[in-house]
Amino acid sequence: MPITRMRMRPWLEMQINSNQIPGLIWINKADTKQGKRSQIPRRGRPTFAVP
Repeated sequence: MPITRMRMRPWLEMQINSNQIPGLIWINKADTKQGKRSQIPRRGRPTFAVP
């Protein structure tokens, strides 16, 4: 039986709109394609540190 998963974009939009993740906010809500901003560090960056 295959696992059904939600697609990334709708999930991310739900998370932004729910305000459950601190630092993840809309920059320009009218432009939803390029209007999100994240203060969450990326693993591929040299400044990323595992707590």
